[in-house]
Amino acid sequence: MVPVREAIRRLEAEGLVTFERNVGATVSGIDPTEYLYTMQTLSIVEGAATALSAPLIGPADIARARAVNEDMRECLQHFDPVRFTHLNQDFHSILFEQCPNPHILDLVHRGWNRLASLRSSTFRFVPGRAHESVDEHEALLRLIEAGAGAEEIEKSAASTAPPPWTPTSPRPPPQATRGH
Repeated sequence: MVPVREAIRRLEAEGLVTFERNVGATVSGIDPTEYLYTMQTLSIVEGAATALSAPLIGPADIARARAVNEDMRECLQHFDPVRFTHLNQDFHSILFEQCPNPHILDLVHRGWNRLASLRSSTFRFVPGRAHESVDEHEALLRLIEAGAGAEEIEKSAASTAPPPWTPTSPRPPPQATRGH
């Protein structure tokens, strides 16, 4: 098989392109339902991982997370949504990587990987979300520094996820929305 065709077939198998006979390959769009379910799941498992990590997060980790958040704040001046998204993942990783439960940590990694395959940046599609995110990150760091309870940290960490529904995407079925 010709290398280009093989590459297109691989992209098609990964769901990144669709191939139509007599038309060719086109880049697949974001599936709003898949995005919704991924964000809901990631919000839950990452919130739990961050809450379990909190007692293990030391001053050096807080300083690293705060430095990344400051880089995010500076990135807002000349907004680059892809760079901002990478910094956002770095920030969250600092806070959840010490999770002592390997199963939850695996679910968080799988969620971030799945999200990366769905989009390059949420911040490109949700205007204003980047500014809110930086402020929410600082509030989360303050909770961890103050030794807040696991439930409060989990709720705060889960709320830093981008909203799963935007006005430009179809409304999820009622059973898919969170009850918070």
